[in-house]
Amino acid sequence: MAWYGTREGFNNQEARALFIYWGFFVLFFLTTLYMALLDIRYIFLEFKLGERELFDETIGNEAFRQAIRDAQQANQRTEEPDEH
Repeated sequence: MAWYGTREGFNNQEARALFIYWGFFVLFFLTTLYMALLDIRYIFLEFKLGERELFDETIGNEAFRQAIRDAQQANQRTEEPDEH
């Protein structure tokens, strides 16, 4: 639409047709920008949901946290010097 809008002779038409033409162009352009914004928000939402799922499977899982505590306690016991 933008290409034909600059064509010679097109701008000589009546103002009403010109406003309708560019109105549709602006409407379609803004619609495209809005769709891109929605797509970016959807990608961000998918990322956050995946991040939350990963957290729940690891640190959010009580069994995983207990395994970490057990490993830390075992590590502390092996690092303690003998007091004989």
